[in-house]
Amino acid sequence: MKRLVSVILGTAVAMLAVLSIAAQPPQEKSSGAAPTRDAEVQAILQKYADVFNKHDAKALAELWSAQAVSVDAETGRRSVGRDAIQADFQASFKAAPQSQLRVQLKNYRFIKADILSVTGEASLTGTTDDDNNAFTFTALLFKQGDQWLIEEATESPLAVPATPYEGLKELEWMVGSWQDDVPDLTVTSEVKWSSSKSYLLRKYTIESKDDEPESGMQIIAWDPRSRGIRSWTFAADGSFGEATWAQRGTEWRVKFNHTNADGCLESGMQLFNKVDDNTITVQLIGQEVDGEPQPNGSVVKMVRK
Repeated sequence: MKRLVSVILGTAVAMLAVLSIAAQPPQEKSSGAAPTRDAEVQAILQKYADVFNKHDAKALAELWSAQAVSVDAETGRRSVGRDAIQADFQASFKAAPQSQLRVQLKNYRFIKADILSVTGEASLTGTTDDDNNAFTFTALLFKQGDQWLIEEATESPLAVPATPYEGLKELEWMVGSWQDDVPDLTVTSEVKWSSSKSYLLRKYTIESKDDEPESGMQIIAWDPRSRGIRSWTFAADGSFGEATWAQRGTEWRVKFNHTNADGCLESGMQLFNKVDDNTITVQLIGQEVDGEPQPNGSVVKMVRK
């Protein structure tokens, strides 16, 4: 079976290659606690979203401390105390009974072992004004026993780019020619702006000694509805996929789904870290093929030609 190789800009599924799992170099385990803490903070946010999406105002308010403060930076409104926050949620769920919350972690810092600062972005769907329901948040949490409670949180409207280019300019460093440092493969890509600078366009080729060359194209765009970056990939063999992009510091996380030419579904996440203007490291994690978990990929280096 052809395997995904974490080797090129955009959604990982653009890079179908002939390497087997056995052919990949052994994966080093992280020696630090960061991955565990990443998962811990992600789980805290996901738990909050899950409770919100059940529209249980009481259970949601219990994720806040008794004297918590919720601030709407746009209006200046402050809700103080768990009871006031619960009342806010009850009114919100009554006004939008189909609302659903999605959260995305941006950064976090453990000030102490039991004090956590978090920043991120969130969006609400299922409301009457979906187009205006994306926002940023900052939160301070304290751990009581085995439970993290929100002590203070502030929400601010998400800045809306004036043009698609403004929404995509954080990826402008991608423009140019790239080649992956992968044994026994020649993987190249060309990235350029569309004529109006509304999209980024990428064409890629994969060549090996034993197989026919592969090629494809990708469109990377700013989505004004979700207020985020999305991409669509189309390979010459008829396979196709889509992905969402999220930035966290210097790292970009590309979460993808891809339908292969044989009909099987691949999914996962690709991590891009910009080392400098001419070097990027890439890794594929969390990959599944038709629901079957796969080993994480090795870290691959991309260099500007």
